[in-house]
Amino acid sequence: MYIYLGSTCLALCILVASVGSAPIMQDSEFQDTVENGHSLITKILDDIPAVHKSWIYAESMSLDEIDKFQYLREQLNIPDVPGLIPISDDLDACLIQISEVLRLHRALLKVISNKMTSTSTSADDLRYDIRDLLSVVHKMWTLTKRPAGSVWPAQAVSDGKLEAELGPRLSTDYKVQVAAHLVLVQLRQFGQEVQRSLHSLLDPGSLGVQTLTL
Repeated sequence: MYIYLGSTCLALCILVASVGSAPIMQDSEFQDTVENGHSLITKILDDIPAVHKSWIYAESMSLDEIDKFQYLREQLNIPDVPGLIPISDDLDACLIQISEVLRLHRALLKVISNKMTSTSTSADDLRYDIRDLLSVVHKMWTLTKRPAGSVWPAQAVSDGKLEAELGPRLSTDYKVQVAAHLVLVQLRQFGQEVQRSLHSLLDPGSLGVQTLTL
């Protein structure tokens, strides 16, 4: 049961808080986990420009060029990512989507890294940070009051299958760079949504309403 609180319902807020359980947002372990996740996604966003610079030397590929090379995205069959489910609408589904998208991009980065002619420590650091954030997101999920039957999903596409499908398409250095550019741009866009969502959990007032879970 969810009670949405506006400025006109202060008295109801006090009454419900006195008889109900504490909101998940006020749980100290959950808040510490969210803070850890927010720090990690911020670090990931800081990592991306360095990885882009180390991998891509074509001047036509800038992180700010969001809509370019879409025809090559279709040719390379790089998975598209939908917008993040609002965390205020469905926390459980939002955390699951964050995990699925992060796992996809970690696998994509591994395939691309294997095709690069030179190694990049910044790319390795990015994948490690994504791995750490995945652990934090899973912990957040375990601390929430989940709907009955909610199950943490297995990885939608295995690393081996992704390697087998995408690897052969990266047949030239240019295509490798385009793939790297598209994946990093997409990861940055999604990461910014994740950053805003986690910030909203740290600052519930930014959601516009507060939610009590009873």
